[in-house]
Amino acid sequence: MNISKLSRRRFFQSLFGGAAAAGISIKFNPLEALAKSLRSTVEMPTRPLGKTGHQVKIFSLGGQATLEK
Repeated sequence: MNISKLSRRRFFQSLFGGAAAAGISIKFNPLEALAKSLRSTVEMPTRPLGKTGHQVKIFSLGGQATLEK
């Protein structure tokens, strides 16, 4: 298609058609369904923090324990 012969109507048809195709391909992504089926419902283990006994998740023992409540 020659760019100089591209009409405004044809441009928008192509634009919206491409956007619709991209949206459909994202919605029916087989990898997303696989990822959802592999997600675990098990919670992250916790450990007591020092003498306070505050239970923190094992990956936040650095400095983020104050943000968890």
